Amino acid sequence: MLPTGYFTAYQKGASIDPFTSAVISSMRKLYPEALVDKSRDNTGLLLEATPTRSLRDERKCRTDRVVLLTIDLTRHVVREAISKKASVIVAYHPIIFDGLKSVTCAEPQQRVLLELIEAGISVYCPHTAVDAVPEYGLGDWLADICTGNYTKTNLGVKFPVGGDRTSVMDAEHYTDFYLAILKKRPGKYDVIKPVAMEGMKEAGMGRIVSFWDNPVAFETLKTRIFEGLGLSYLQIAYPQGLTDENLKRKDISRIAVCPGSGDSLIKDLKLDPDFDMIFTGELSHQAALTATERGIIVVTAFHSNTERGYLKHIMKPKLEEILFDAYHRAVESDIQQQIDRENFRKDSSVQVLVSEVDRDPYATFGPKTVAVDRAGAILSQGGLAGVSIKRRFFLYDK
Repeated sequence: MLPTGYFTAYQKGASIDPFTSAVISSMRKLYPEALVDKSRDNTGLLLEATPTRSLRDERKCRTDRVVLLTIDLTRHVVREAISKKASVIVAYHPIIFDGLKSVTCAEPQQRVLLELIEAGISVYCPHTAVDAVPEYGLGDWLADICTGNYTKTNLGVKFPVGGDRTSVMDAEHYTDFYLAILKKRPGKYDVIKPVAMEGMKEAGMGRIVSFWDNPVAFETLKTRIFEGLGLSYLQIAYPQGLTDENLKRKDISRIAVCPGSGDSLIKDLKLDPDFDMIFTGELSHQAALTATERGIIVVTAFHSNTERGYLKHIMKPKLEEILFDAYHRAVESDIQQQIDRENFRKDSSVQVLVSEVDRDPYATFGPKTVAVDRAGAILSQGGLAGVSIKRRFFLYDK
């Protein structure tokens, strides 16, 4: 038997419940869809729960207003969303890229869609809009990691908390500290591929970090990236003839930064001789060879590892800032959703959670402090000092 209000919802056009509507409007405000790279991306509301989602009986209706943030939407993330009673998932990477001619359980990604539909969970995907937005976007976050604005070395230092009082920073206050320094960031980073949008002159894909007056040693940059991304390994490609010690001491004046896959943006950049380093999630073999032949160091961390930390430290608090008010407005403007309106009176809280099971599909294996080249051959134990390096691509374990 269909639940009460089923046909009323359809007849009156209640296609999205107030909380889902609030999540979508908030994400569009933070990451305008006009910034999306429409030539290759598929973003927006990609899966919408049925209109009866908020009209189900008490056995099935989830009164919790929970949105779950993730980079990739896998079956494990779906199960996590169900267990945490989320009604909306914001998945950075689109769950649907190409057209679908059928939706069956035989194909893993399509099975995920069916499970989401059965659970009544909507999915919104912002992808390249997150990369392109200025000031607090993903590109700026990675650039801030390079400049030292966002590393664990800031933890434990005293910072002002009001009046003449100071406090020792801990992890709980770390994100607040970072959001505060956005307002104090000296100047703006140059954009590799600008995106035209009224009111956002600095929007675009990729960032260029310059240290013209005060070059930074590569070893310092490497430490900043390790700490900023929370990783214990990086992949580094560097020019032949450059020893391990010279690599550590090499001064870096200009960096091209790109989250995820850097191939297309690096091609647009043309890699003029002024660049010393590329920092990205992944780069093709040929692109890495081209860069190193031009004397450029390449640092990669696996595709989604350059994106995942952003959800916790930037997207989550930014969304929390505006979601409650957006939900309040959505409820007040939706006179059909009487059940949701009553729930709103009882408990108007909203929750923004970050997936705990989402991870990059790649993982590294091997003993601690072992450098391994792309073919898997061990180059050294405990560092590269005194070792003759013939290959130029290896995993650098801190």
